[in-house]
Formats: sequence, C-alpha cells, structure tokens
Amino acid sequence: MWSGVRNILDIAGFILVVGEVGINTLIYLAVGDKINAGLNAAAMIPAVGVGVTASRAAKEVADVVADVVEQVTKKYW
Repeated sequence: MWSGVRNILDIAGFILVVGEVGINTLIYLAVGDKINAGLNAAAMIPAVGVGVTASRAAKEVADVVADVVEQVTKKYW
C-alpha cells in the first residue's frame, strides 16, 4: 500500500511546493527506510530533486527488467 502512495508522491514532487512538503520523507522514516528518507529529503532541494527522483525511478525500472530476465532465463534455459 505505502509503495503506491510513495510513487504518487514522487511524481507529485515534480510540482513546485508540493514536492517540498516532505510527506514522503516522513512515510519512509515511519517504515524504517532511512536511505530512501534521506534521498527524499535531498529531493526537496529544487535542482537536486529531479536527479534524485529520476535515479530512483531508473533503479526501479532496472529491478523490473532484472526480474523479467531472470524469469525468462529460468523458463527457457
């Protein structure tokens, strides 16, 4: 559940002021994810935020691709 909420907040963070609220940072802290809480806090800095959010999104895409490759490899190799 929280994953979906955090993804929505990451996207909303591209909108000025909304991204500076810090709700997402507090959610990460509440669930004990200090690394993403720190990244999210850094993302509240205007120019840094775009890079942090983009890199986090790229990591999620890479994780999905790795899972797909693993499943295909197991099935066909």
